[in-house]
Amino acid sequence: MELCYHDVDGVNRPVHVPENLFVIGTMNTADRSLAMVDLTLRRRFAFIDLEPSRSEPWGTWVVNQKQMEESAAREIGQRLKQLNAIISADSRIGQAFCIGHSYATPPTRAWRAAPAETGSPTW
Repeated sequence: MELCYHDVDGVNRPVHVPENLFVIGTMNTADRSLAMVDLTLRRRFAFIDLEPSRSEPWGTWVVNQKQMEESAAREIGQRLKQLNAIISADSRIGQAFCIGHSYATPPTRAWRAAPAETGSPTW
């Protein structure tokens, strides 16, 4: 494959991409500021929709790994299901705006939620 740009020395060298290279990307379809980028990507790549998980694997994981009460995990799953039914039925927003399991999963590292003490960015 040839790139659109020349190398630093002005030579246009071919580039080899191995057959076993798979590029997996994620995108937030609810972010409408990227509508033109979304359309461009959809014309060029295959898409697979992954729905939010509020099922047994998530419930078992938060109970075992995050010490969440089993009843609380069940209640969260039921409430998210009800809320997402309302969101999906609303023609102004629709299914793309459904709430996923990450909103109800306790954070792994609390330091990410706290502001940096130095006043400078963490990264």
